[in-house]
Amino acid sequence: MRRAPPRSSAPWRVIALAVIAVGVGAGMFAARASRAIDASWASVTVDVPELDCTFWCSVRLSNILDAMPGVRAESFEPRTRQVRVRYDAALRAEADILHALIGHGIRAQTSPANPR
Repeated sequence: MRRAPPRSSAPWRVIALAVIAVGVGAGMFAARASRAIDASWASVTVDVPELDCTFWCSVRLSNILDAMPGVRAESFEPRTRQVRVRYDAALRAEADILHALIGHGIRAQTSPANPR
């Protein structure tokens, strides 16, 4: 009786992890978009030169910003290297957002063409 050679499941594991990562990322952004925002919330566009990847950079910035009460990362534009951030103006100021990013070693500044 001959035994079949053992199969390598490594390629399937890699594919499964990639599918899970994309699904988690999509769900994270969809959940963020569905949150209601009060009228007291303002927005700011932040220039982040390090925003050069489409997924992991956004996840890192989301984790930093979403950990702050009254702050929410709204959108990421790797092409322009900008992050749109919504914040509760009653709790936070634009400077708080910049200090949080800079405190985590991320170069950031408010965009000169920042619509209010």
